[in-house]
This record gives sequence, C-alpha cells and structure tokens, in this order.
Amino acid sequence: MQSADKQEMKEILSFILANIRSGKSVTAAFQETGKFSQFLVNMIHNNEEIGRLPDAFTSIAQYLRFQIQFRGEIRDAMVYPAFLIVTSMVTFIIIFQFIVPRFLGIFGASAAQSAGGSETPVRPQQNG
Repeated sequence: MQSADKQEMKEILSFILANIRSGKSVTAAFQETGKFSQFLVNMIHNNEEIGRLPDAFTSIAQYLRFQIQFRGEIRDAMVYPAFLIVTSMVTFIIIFQFIVPRFLGIFGASAAQSAGGSETPVRPQQNG
C-alpha cells in the first residue's frame, strides 16, 4: 500500500470511528464514507443485526484477500497470451515489410518472364 493510500485509509477509518462514537450504527458509518461497495455494507449490516459483527469483518477480509489473489492470477494468466499476440504481430510486420518484398524482387522478374511466354489466350468455344 502506498503512503497516499495509507493516509486516505487513516482518514476513512477516523471518519468511521467518529460516526460510531457519535451514535451511528457501524453500517451507517461505513455507508457514509462512499468508499465501500454495497455488498460489503450489506454484509456488515446483516452481521450487525444478528450480533456477529466480528464475523462480518473476518468474512470481508477473506473476501478481499480472495479478490486480490484472483486478480493477480488473472493478470498473470494474461501475460503469456499478450506476449504471443505482440510477437506474432511483430513477426508478420517483419515478414511483409522486409522478406516478401525481397522474394518478389528475386522471383518476381523471373516469374513474369516465364509466365509471359507461356500465356495462351482463352477463347470460348462456339458450338454450332
């Protein structure tokens, strides 16, 4: 976590603590920040209603750890396909910019000469 993120988190938590001390519910305090998803706020609300608030925060911590791990795995899984796509594009550019023109320069003239002498006009046959 960067220092700016830590400072922002400190301010958010101070705001939540001040709201709770002023008599608001934990759910209301979290919701008023606007920084937490409705899913997390609902999880806090449900557990606050049944008196199991510590379980809510444990579940939220597990959920957020899973989210972070899952995003990392997705990012890692996308690196290799992205590398293959970029490498393929570079290869095609090199082939069509440098190699194909040289082959056309080498074989293009000889192919045109040999093809020129063997051309025969095609005439439609007329029955009748």
